[in-house]
Amino acid sequence: MSEHSELLNLSDLVGVLNLTKTATAIHIGETAIIQYANDEMLKIWGKSREVIGKSLEDALPELKGQPFIDMFARVWREGLIINGTDTPADLIIDGVLTTFYFDFEYRAVKNEAGKVIATLHSAVDVTDRYLKKEAIIRVQEKEEALLREQSLNEELAATNEELNATNEELHLNKEELKSLNEELEERVNSRVKDLKESEERFRTMAEGTDILIAVGDETSNATYFNKAWTKLTGRNMNKLLSFGWVDLVHPEDKDKYVTTYLSAFEKRKPFTGEFRVLNKEGNYRWLYAQGPPRFRPDGSFAGYISSAVDITDRKENELEKQELAEELAVINEEMAASNEELLVSNEELVGAQNLLGEALSQLTTNETKLRHLILDAPIAIALLQGKEMIIETANTKILEIWGKEPTVIGKPILEALPELIGQPFPKLLDEVFASGIPYHGNEAKALLENQEIYVNFVYQPIKDKDGITDSLLITAMDVTEQVISRKKVEEAETAMRLAINAANFGTWHIHSVTRKFITSSRLKELFGYYPDEELSIDGALAQITEEYRDFVSKKLELAIAGDGDYDVTYPVVGYHDHVLRWLRAIGNLKADESGAFASFTGVVMDITAQVLASKKIEQAEENLRMAIDAAEMGTYSINAESLAFVISDRFKVILGFWPDENPTLQDCFQQIREDFRGLASEMVENSLKRGDKFELEYPVIGIHDGKERWIRGLGELIYDGTKTQSFFTGVIIDVSERVRDEQRKNDFIGMVSHELKTPITSLKAYLQLLQKRAQKADDSFTTNALDKSVKQVKKMTTMINDFLNVSRLESGKIHIDKQTFDMAELMKDTADESITLFSSHEIIFSPIENAVVLADRDKIGQVINNIIGNAAKYSDQGSTIYVSCVQKDDVVEVCVKDKGIGIASHDLSLMFERYYRVDNNDNISGFGIGLYLSSEIIKLHHGEIWAQSEIGKGSSFYFTLPLTTA
Repeated sequence: MSEHSELLNLSDLVGVLNLTKTATAIHIGETAIIQYANDEMLKIWGKSREVIGKSLEDALPELKGQPFIDMFARVWREGLIINGTDTPADLIIDGVLTTFYFDFEYRAVKNEAGKVIATLHSAVDVTDRYLKKEAIIRVQEKEEALLREQSLNEELAATNEELNATNEELHLNKEELKSLNEELEERVNSRVKDLKESEERFRTMAEGTDILIAVGDETSNATYFNKAWTKLTGRNMNKLLSFGWVDLVHPEDKDKYVTTYLSAFEKRKPFTGEFRVLNKEGNYRWLYAQGPPRFRPDGSFAGYISSAVDITDRKENELEKQELAEELAVINEEMAASNEELLVSNEELVGAQNLLGEALSQLTTNETKLRHLILDAPIAIALLQGKEMIIETANTKILEIWGKEPTVIGKPILEALPELIGQPFPKLLDEVFASGIPYHGNEAKALLENQEIYVNFVYQPIKDKDGITDSLLITAMDVTEQVISRKKVEEAETAMRLAINAANFGTWHIHSVTRKFITSSRLKELFGYYPDEELSIDGALAQITEEYRDFVSKKLELAIAGDGDYDVTYPVVGYHDHVLRWLRAIGNLKADESGAFASFTGVVMDITAQVLASKKIEQAEENLRMAIDAAEMGTYSINAESLAFVISDRFKVILGFWPDENPTLQDCFQQIREDFRGLASEMVENSLKRGDKFELEYPVIGIHDGKERWIRGLGELIYDGTKTQSFFTGVIIDVSERVRDEQRKNDFIGMVSHELKTPITSLKAYLQLLQKRAQKADDSFTTNALDKSVKQVKKMTTMINDFLNVSRLESGKIHIDKQTFDMAELMKDTADESITLFSSHEIIFSPIENAVVLADRDKIGQVINNIIGNAAKYSDQGSTIYVSCVQKDDVVEVCVKDKGIGIASHDLSLMFERYYRVDNNDNISGFGIGLYLSSEIIKLHHGEIWAQSEIGKGSSFYFTLPLTTA
């Protein structure tokens, strides 16, 4: 038995239990005498191991008057299980009586007769969890108070809106009521101030607690996260609001928690849940969240205020308890298995001892018989004793081969046969004696008494009880006649042997008379045997795995019985090395003239690599098939030479065909919507001819159902194993739902942007009216404030227009009004605008040559202003921005360079993606759509746009437009 299967003793088991983080103790008797307590339990009690052997009341006197001692007595007397959750207990820790809270269990442990023999005591300190839960309750009470206060604030806000409307109407129609209007404004401002103070009190309370607090509105969108969220996730509130927080939730918890929240949201009911959130260190923390609904004074639903606390420690304790129970179960199973193995081993030892006794008795009888057999044996036999190799025994046959008389017995071999000097035999004898490894000589040429003969011989080392060679046994047979008769086929046999060795085959044959299984060292190695060990047929069959053993045995029997040929593949487990190998054995049975068994020989080759490779390929193909089925993909393959077209049933369904139809390649092209058909056909042709990768989203019209579906196609040209044929193969996926979602989103953005333009325009008009009145009244403070307000309204207008343009762009409705104009004139106009728009920076325009382009003048101007504005945002005030416009070959290139903060290399390739913003620039406003919109406008003009930058060294943005030839 290996050391890995030895059983743990009692001391080791106690040591293992002592390492668990679950507080555990074992008590006996009605007074709960402490028999055992691990470190975690002693830590809870605040005691050392001196309490072992004491009753619970003596060890922890502060428990008098508390219910726990009586509970232990009941468990012992009645064989019960008593447990509790969030149970308070007063314990003296470091001399101070302190209240703690525990989840605990007192379990009666019984013997087979049902008698209680011990009480198993386990406990988990949940004080932190309990106190956090209590804190959550207090926060919820505060939230309810805040909600009541918020209701009052909302009433004040409503009153404020009414008074503003009245004030505006009176201000416009009756100038004489100005004083009354100012009084009303003062009252309204007072109430607004109260409202802001109320909101600030809530934020102060929320930001000052470790509890994670978030607020959501009636549309289920998050509107606020406190600092505790930032501290946990490493994301500030803007990122949590902009990018969402759901992506931080553990994938295994996300669906369950979102479902719980949405279900509560639909019913306007409170919700609770436990889930894991990724913290800023990259680890998941368990949270327990509660969310009561908020309602306005009129009873309408206003959203949720949720609070969450960290319960990771409690969760980890629960998992550790579960793992400990599983480990104990495994240990018990291993102990039972080990006991069974010991019983079997004992039975085998008894049988081996009986066999040994019988063998010793038989050995004595056989030794006598052996001496007589050697002398009369039909093969030549001699026994050489010691390093001097003195001839101790030599039978008649070997004396005939040597050409000597029996007088040579007792002499050293070289003294008896001096003609061997200079021949290889003396050296071979020395090597066998030294190495202890037998030597088999086959058809060896020897010169004896001036006569050339050929012999088959074996030098077999004879070893003492310590395994040391002390004599050599020589067996030989004169095969001179056979060698001479087989000289003609010797070269063929040599060539065969070299081929077998080169291929690393194992060889075997079954002796026609003795039926002995004779094997090569390589074959033994393949079956896990050592070269000097005997390998029988039964031994070889025993190494074949059980599911193949009978099959191989029957094939072998059929071949011997007369079938002749033998070719079978099977797995074996090495006898010593326990390595799994796949082998292929090939053999052939030869019959003599009478049809009787003459010889049965064969080879065995190691094909493990081929079998495993084949299995890996089969597994990979199965995994791919399951992945394709799970993703509901359609698959296709086109032979690049013959254009033979093979598709899956799912492919047919996506294009609206019936599964039993066999559409051609052209049939499938016809289902592509006409405005995409030419592009798809061209891309497929380029893939077949040039090996281009194919990736395209395009609409198709179902041939039978007439439905329009958007699909995403992927494909590439691959070659078969012989490199003689190529296939264009790939998949298609139905992405109709995602495309429709994108369209709905763009429609929504366009609608909202358009609806916002009207109130923004009105607001701008009122602000301009107030500007004029403030200027007439020479009110510099109000004028300055209104100037800033107008500037902010312009920024808002620009952002709304950008969103509207993005919506139009993605829905294909953006209008490009191309006309011929000179870029020099546009750059001059842009320079004039920049002086006003970007007065905080020095903008230098290089001299510009005339360059005529065919483009949308307003949108190209918008691109230039976007890039200059971007440079101004990301560089220090007062710094210089350089703008140039030059002709290069058949394009005009515009460049904007700044000396700003620069862009990291990994961000450069993403700068022109929609809504992309660099992570470390939270203090700079924007939505990440300006550069995206600019990029798309340039693409619509068949131009190029790119950026170059280094951190701390500024950035350069470029775009090109084709020059017109008109």
